[in-house]
Amino acid sequence: MAVLKEAGPIALQQFWDLCKWTNKEQEIKEQYSVLLGGSPTAVLEAMLFLTALIEHSLGKIFLLHGETVPSLLRDLLGTQELKNILGSTPIVFMQVLIGTPLGMNLRNIVWHGFPRPEEIKDHFVTTLLITVASIGELLETQGVDICQLPNRTPVVNLPECAEVLAGCFPNIHDYQEQVLELNQPHSTTWDAILQHYIERRYGTSLALVLPHLEQLLRVIFCTVNNCQVRLLTAETTAFYTTLDEILAPTIVGAGGTVVNNMRSLLGDSIIELLEDMLTHQAGPRVRDKLSHGECDLLNIPPALTNHVICVALALMCRLANTLVVLSSTAEDGEIEVRISRLSLFILGHTCSGDYDLHFHDRCFVVVSEEGHHLTGIVAYYALT
Repeated sequence: MAVLKEAGPIALQQFWDLCKWTNKEQEIKEQYSVLLGGSPTAVLEAMLFLTALIEHSLGKIFLLHGETVPSLLRDLLGTQELKNILGSTPIVFMQVLIGTPLGMNLRNIVWHGFPRPEEIKDHFVTTLLITVASIGELLETQGVDICQLPNRTPVVNLPECAEVLAGCFPNIHDYQEQVLELNQPHSTTWDAILQHYIERRYGTSLALVLPHLEQLLRVIFCTVNNCQVRLLTAETTAFYTTLDEILAPTIVGAGGTVVNNMRSLLGDSIIELLEDMLTHQAGPRVRDKLSHGECDLLNIPPALTNHVICVALALMCRLANTLVVLSSTAEDGEIEVRISRLSLFILGHTCSGDYDLHFHDRCFVVVSEEGHHLTGIVAYYALT
């Protein structure tokens, strides 16, 4: 970050001008200002924003010569169309930085929830910012009119999905005072998630909660299926334990196909609620769409972010009676799960009414068979 800090006003303005090809230069400047403010999650927020922005913007460059943008960043960076426009060296650099598990794999690492906020150094953000500006300079040198870069048509209508999901859970804005009083150990990310939501930065809130939720699910998956070795490793063939695998009814292990114990631990309702939002082909697949730059983080419907946060809370509620299982299987402090019951948050409200599966083919109730109400519970976990 020192490189940009030491730049004078004129040089810095020239730098921002080179970012105009993304059509998000003002938002990039705002991310830089947040970084200078030094909030605990600022670097993580910038990494999430920039990796998604780069993938989205590279897709627009691809459309200058191509037709259908590849859905995965590694495939997009491997296209001849991009190589013809940007050259081999920038492509290889981005592949090493963000585009393959054989390299630094920064995009997958942050979007799939592996690092804590403090584990990411700000020089990675500087590198991504310089990458954006360098691409802008390349386009300028080649005489590409950035105003003529094609727009990418959204593949999913998030406002429509949000309208369908609105009202499934209580509105967090109705509980601002209670939410802002949260002060629990290991809650840096949750504090930021809720603060951004309350201050109506819905895209940032959603970008933070999705990787956080996925990593919690991965911790549970690896624990209940006795495969802790997969928790922090990224295989070159599968990259990581994916959400599709985490929520699948069966998994493939060394002994063949076995039952995935996630469903027996969490129950059908929570699993299907997660599938409805994250993995069902007819659903919004919100994590995939955000992380691959297919949606604008700055135009996220509040109802969608509210829904995802409450889904995470519903998961924590379901875990409240199963933490003994998790704790007893953890070895040498590998997994630490902290639960805090927030008696004021969503007090007197129920999230247990009938919830229609909007993207599945049947309906279900978002609670266990006993019909317990979901009062506010937040779980905090740390991998030590």
